[in-house]
Amino acid sequence: MLRFFLGLAFGVVLTVFSFGFVGVGHGTFAPMAFTASLIALIPAGGAIPAILLSPFLWALYFQLIPKIQKRSIRITTTAALLSCHILSGTWLAIEDAAFTRALRDEPRGLVIFGLILALAMTCLFYFAMRGVRDADS
Repeated sequence: MLRFFLGLAFGVVLTVFSFGFVGVGHGTFAPMAFTASLIALIPAGGAIPAILLSPFLWALYFQLIPKIQKRSIRITTTAALLSCHILSGTWLAIEDAAFTRALRDEPRGLVIFGLILALAMTCLFYFAMRGVRDADS
């Protein structure tokens, strides 16, 4: 249960940061794509599902991935999911002119967001490498 709430906390913090960069539709949506991956790329109203579902997405990652029995499948799954987050966010950041503007105007905020995202991914990878111990179940 601790992993679920840790993932939920990371998801909420990342979503709040991402929503701050969206800025009433005039900002960049790239941090939300890093946070919510493919959910954020849903056309026509993708922001609402991304905002509501991304904290639970991270919570489910932290809860379910370490429970995969085979270590190789657990590591491959984690790498594939995190790659989806990085690739979708990078793709949107390259295509989004507002991201360049945000990078120029808010470099500190983007660095903090990147550090939190890296910390969340590192923690998830740690739990995936470790797997579930008997006391963690």
